[in-house]
Amino acid sequence: MISTDTAVRRDCFAPSNPYAGWRINDTYAPLGTCYLSGPMTGTDNYVRAFAHAEELALSQGAKYVVNPAHNQSVTRHLRKDSYLRREEITAPEYALFLAQDMAALALCDSILMLPGWKASRGATAEHAYSVARGMRVLHIIDGEGEAT
Repeated sequence: MISTDTAVRRDCFAPSNPYAGWRINDTYAPLGTCYLSGPMTGTDNYVRAFAHAEELALSQGAKYVVNPAHNQSVTRHLRKDSYLRREEITAPEYALFLAQDMAALALCDSILMLPGWKASRGATAEHAYSVARGMRVLHIIDGEGEAT
């Protein structure tokens, strides 16, 4: 019998998976504690994309991965559906999300940018903060070889 964890991992790397072609642009970079950054609000099934990015970072030697898609301290009261619609999040809620994420980012050594991050307000803020701090900034390259 296959455990649930094994089944999830196999699903993550299945050929039909849209994230199967992802790779990190610099495979020799020491990741240390790595923060994942990418679009969440208004994005269908961002949890799966962040889970795959987490597996990718761990496979590249990250000691720890901070995955904001799994942080439930502020988001616990919101719906459990697959994504949060931009129009349903109030300004105070968004400010809480971003403050919580920035506090977590401050404890990290590197940041891994997911595809589509440039279209995300939060991810662009996290990127700017990381660059200002001199953190190692890595990008996921998608299946077509495009850096995001």
